[in-house]
Amino acid sequence: GEIPKEINQILYRERKTPLLSLKLANNKFTGFEDGAWTDPANTRTPDLAYLDIGNNADWASTSIPEEIGLHTSLYFLSAFNSSIKGVIPTQIGGNTKLTNLYLSDSAITGCIPTEIAALTSLVILDASRRPTSSP
Repeated sequence: GEIPKEINQILYRERKTPLLSLKLANNKFTGFEDGAWTDPANTRTPDLAYLDIGNNADWASTSIPEEIGLHTSLYFLSAFNSSIKGVIPTQIGGNTKLTNLYLSDSAITGCIPTEIAALTSLVILDASRRPTSSP
């Protein structure tokens, strides 16, 4: 099933110890409910640094959310070997701490956005074996 929108309460709530790592890989999730990546109070930037949603074969109706750009502490993002679809959102350029981006074997289509050039900390970009093009 879908990852419920209530996950945003974990990502955005004020806590003594913030959530830094979220690994949802190797499951049978089908996507995210609407609002899962949105701050309900619109007052906080998430502290999430590590996000792994790879190896979920049933993401057919889900794409990488535009809100991913709000996760400015994110240094690792993996959506490898998934059926996650759509294009890489241009907002990914807001993740200036991102060092590892794994998108291989996914159903993401279209061009790799030029905003990737803003990721000056990026060390690994794996976009192999997926239907893509370049500008």
